[in-house]
Amino acid sequence: MQGISWDGKGEMLDAVENPEHIAGLVVLDTWLRNPDRYFVRAGEIRKNLRNVFLCQDGAPRGAFRLMAIDHTHTIRQDRELTPQNLNIDREREAVLYGLFPEFGNHIEREDLEPFIERLRHVARTSDLDEVVRRTPKQWLPDGQVRQDLPGFLRRRATHVADHIETWLAADCKWAP
Repeated sequence: MQGISWDGKGEMLDAVENPEHIAGLVVLDTWLRNPDRYFVRAGEIRKNLRNVFLCQDGAPRGAFRLMAIDHTHTIRQDRELTPQNLNIDREREAVLYGLFPEFGNHIEREDLEPFIERLRHVARTSDLDEVVRRTPKQWLPDGQVRQDLPGFLRRRATHVADHIETWLAADCKWAP
């Protein structure tokens, strides 16, 4: 695909033809606990502009399509994936991931709805069982993690779907 990495400036986001996907990126990163795009912990900021890909393919001239890329740090967060990564504290963590400060002005409350509904759908189906089953053994060996992962992701999806709007309200400057 032809495209560029985001430069970190709000003006470039104005040229995104699918701005509702900015909300989707934050929802996805928060659900999967992906610290590799944008994450703040204990005052330390992890910022990776290369993981905000603006695709030119299929977009009108001078515009971009936001694409979700690089999910190598999801769930495990730079550590080995163990049953401890799937504990209830991580499942119910109330932290936003992927929310660059510049994103706040580009996320509308109504943009969240389709992504919240997707999370609720994932939480109700057996799709995650199939995804985990098809995951190569080199990436996810047999054992407790493989067994626990679908349930963790379902419960995390429900938790994020129930709370993401509230978590985003202050950063997006929405009225209560």
